[in-house]
Amino acid sequence: AAKEFDVTCGNNLECMGWYVTDFCDDDINIEFQFFSSKHSGQAWGPFSTKELGRYVTGALECIGGETVCMGAWSGKQTWGVGKANDRYCEDCCGTCNGISYTFSLHCNSGSQAAR
Repeated sequence: AAKEFDVTCGNNLECMGWYVTDFCDDDINIEFQFFSSKHSGQAWGPFSTKELGRYVTGALECIGGETVCMGAWSGKQTWGVGKANDRYCEDCCGTCNGISYTFSLHCNSGSQAAR
């Protein structure tokens, strides 16, 4: 079963933090989900941004060392690996090792990640 988006796991090496911000001024919240690259079907979410320019944050309980990728969608736009985890992306994945990752979602430009 998928683990919940949870702000309590801190710097645990079997967790990873996420900050997701909606910078797409289209009056629609962006839905997003996280996918394991090692375990087909393992996903966390979906979750939603709250308002333009404000980040949503949390942590995922995951298997230490696994790669987890983010997919997001709003209307006809997609970011990262998309809603179905079927798109190629750059900078939309992170390693489950206690580090937090930031995603700034801009209209028509895909996702940007920074550690």
